[in-house]
Amino acid sequence: MHTLVRECAAESGLSPAGNLSELCQQAEVNRTQVYEKKAQLKQVQAAIEPTTKRLPATPARTENKAVIEGEFGKLEQAVGNLHLDDSSLENLKRSAVSEVIRAYSAGINHAGRAEFDGKSRLQVLRDACPDPEQDRAFLEQLRSAHVQPQRQDVPASQPVARALLDQGFARFRLEGLDPKGELRTWLSARFTPAAIRQGLALFGTEQAKGRLRDPMAHRYLVKLIQGAQEELDLREQERLPREFAETERRAWLGELEQDYTLLTTECENGATPEHDLAFRSSGLAVFGSLPLQRAFWEEKLKALLATQRQRIGVLCRHIRRLCEAAWNQRFQLISRLVAREQQLA
Repeated sequence: MHTLVRECAAESGLSPAGNLSELCQQAEVNRTQVYEKKAQLKQVQAAIEPTTKRLPATPARTENKAVIEGEFGKLEQAVGNLHLDDSSLENLKRSAVSEVIRAYSAGINHAGRAEFDGKSRLQVLRDACPDPEQDRAFLEQLRSAHVQPQRQDVPASQPVARALLDQGFARFRLEGLDPKGELRTWLSARFTPAAIRQGLALFGTEQAKGRLRDPMAHRYLVKLIQGAQEELDLREQERLPREFAETERRAWLGELEQDYTLLTTECENGATPEHDLAFRSSGLAVFGSLPLQRAFWEEKLKALLATQRQRIGVLCRHIRRLCEAAWNQRFQLISRLVAREQQLA
């Protein structure tokens, strides 16, 4: 029993001192009650083990189980007290089944929800995962990976990076600062060969100037490699957003061109301001949520006014009356139209 108490305490990050009697005395509990609790725990364990897989929590980090433990508290609040009628065996069975159904339905994952058309979260999850055998295999894979000691994800470039580091440490006489190679193993698993190559080059130039002190040299090299890796990552992170932004820009322009075609068709025979293509384009130019949208409609408006310069004054008055638009957007568009009218832009 003392071993069980210590194991439970270790899972919670605690280290109890003393024998079982002293622990019971400190907790103000009867030792007999502890053995009764042990028997109950063994019964529960024997009942759930055939159909339940136990995942060990990380030692001294109880927060791993915080989400699951929190759900028990939520379920207790939702269900409340259980009421069993023991006046007869039939009443006890009936009330027990009723309470089980009530507790099951009260849980947040089992109650019907309006956003799922009356289905519970569990029903939606089961519909999305129709193959239970595949799910069991996936869970077993996760469990196997979870219990493996010191699992590490090693990049494919680690052998090349380690070869560069071995050569660099030998050339710059740093092997004595890393006799077991642990630092080189860590660096090769974390940084790319390009970053290591740049860091070694910078380190070599500084060492040649006599600015480095041997006891701290390896730490300086780590900082150089880390800085080079951050610079390389930033360049890649800049390239990817540019590619995605170009794709988004083309998609927006394609959609705006379709909107302009529909608007042109709608305003072909219109004689009212609501069907005037220039008025409608100016409104879209000031109400656009993206700078790309505003620039698109402004270009279309300029193309229309290329042959209708005399309408710029009327159009400016129309833009002034678009009070729901931001003042700055109206002012900027009017300023550009006036400059175009006076041939200043």
